[in-house]
Amino acid sequence: MGFPDYLEAGQRARLLPVVSESNKENRLIGPVLGALPLIPELSKELLGQLGVKIGTRSKVSCFTEVVFKKTKDMVDNSSRPDGLIVVDNGRTQWRCLVEAKFGNNKIGQSQLERYLEIANKEPQIDAVLTVSNEFAATPSHSPVSISSKLKRKCDLFHLSWSAIATTVDLLLANDEIKDPDRALVLHELHEYLRHPASSIAGFTQMNKEWKDVVKALVSGARLPKNDVGVLGVVSSWHEEQKDMCLILSRLVKRSVTLKLPRAHLDSSAEWQKATTDTLLSANRLTASIAVPDAAGSLDVEAVLSRRTVTFGMRVKLPEDIKSTKARVNWLMKQLKLATDPRFYVRLNFPGRREAAMLELTAIREDPDILTAHKDLACTTADVLLVDDQGGKFAGSKTFIEQLENSLLVFYENAVANVRNWQPSAPKPVKVPERELEADDQGPEEKS
Repeated sequence: MGFPDYLEAGQRARLLPVVSESNKENRLIGPVLGALPLIPELSKELLGQLGVKIGTRSKVSCFTEVVFKKTKDMVDNSSRPDGLIVVDNGRTQWRCLVEAKFGNNKIGQSQLERYLEIANKEPQIDAVLTVSNEFAATPSHSPVSISSKLKRKCDLFHLSWSAIATTVDLLLANDEIKDPDRALVLHELHEYLRHPASSIAGFTQMNKEWKDVVKALVSGARLPKNDVGVLGVVSSWHEEQKDMCLILSRLVKRSVTLKLPRAHLDSSAEWQKATTDTLLSANRLTASIAVPDAAGSLDVEAVLSRRTVTFGMRVKLPEDIKSTKARVNWLMKQLKLATDPRFYVRLNFPGRREAAMLELTAIREDPDILTAHKDLACTTADVLLVDDQGGKFAGSKTFIEQLENSLLVFYENAVANVRNWQPSAPKPVKVPERELEADDQGPEEKS
């Protein structure tokens, strides 16, 4: 594809960007855009997250520092879009403006609104993509609150740098690039993105008001839903949920995602409202993470009043074993690595009977404590790690550090080793020989 005739200025994206040292955004986004046309697998995976289908005949072209002829007066030299992605499918084209931020720089609302105005006036533009160290649950969620009027004619997407780097990591780890030259290019891009100079970072701390919000809610104070600190806590928690998924994705080399209701996937505002309601009414922050082939969802619950973070996963226990003790012993064999004293198991019984919560260390030391529940067998068990953070809970950095450390302990020692019980296939039914002999007789012989 040649240089688009609707552009006033711009240049084809290069793996080795020729821009000034001060233009850090372009020096980081340039190699990513430069790699997309060269590596179809990367284009398919990365743009697929935006809902764009890349077929065998699709042609991807990328440009940097673009200026459109029609709207050139709307953008000055200091704020022109960082890039343009064009996907040519023959009969149709999909075009997306790209705006990237480096390091701690955040996506600016006024700048983003200006690019959306350009996209709305340019018939060639279908979407705007922002990239920064900010996190969003899905690419359709944006870290910036934007009027729906500006998104009527074009889509708005967001990817964190960490999400892009993780995508590259998974492609390489799963050996999905068969062409050696493409694999080499992607490997170099991986090294470039992971280098400290790229300043790609995970989510490292809650908002600055986190300590005050925790203190207020623990003391019983009633905060309004539009409180700046409350809104900041909700936004920070949403970012941390996505980062937990990326951490686990890199750990297991599979795509780990958030489990969200359809209403929350479709609307970040609805998700924000639901999280705010739970925070203010129950002093809790919750998350549910879907790990491929795990026994169940990995659930996270931070309880402000107790200053604890609990990680849990529900496991189905054997139905062909009668007693609670035997069923729990079946589970304990899978939890041999769960020696941390913070591990618990919560036994769930049918009907209205209250669940029983026991320490794994206590069960190991005295298995007979399970006989207290011998009158009714438990059906499921929740494997839990209860992290009592104490004073660290109110620290915006220490809360995240402790949470992510415990997440890895829970996954590596429990989630990775536990499976649900499944009934065995039915056994062949052996027919007595005398019945077989009777069936072999003819009608006259039987009479």
